[in-house]
Amino acid sequence: MQNNKIRKLNYAQAINEAMFYAMEQDKSVICFGLGVDDPKRIFGTTLGLKERFGPDRVFDMPRYCQMLWMRNHISSNPSF
Repeated sequence: MQNNKIRKLNYAQAINEAMFYAMEQDKSVICFGLGVDDPKRIFGTTLGLKERFGPDRVFDMPRYCQMLWMRNHISSNPSF
């Protein structure tokens, strides 16, 4: 007998579940971006990923402004 029960997920839960599935199936899948390891985990979309897969596969990216500042600071200060 087939179980035709429909699960209801909100958008954030569906993204989170898809990320878990993809990262479990393929060790080369990573999750990075602004706020992925923030305590709110981008409205729950990345909740539990860092704890399960570690900081090498789930990590935050610096903001664009910070990257520009670092690039300019490093290029103008060779001793940095």
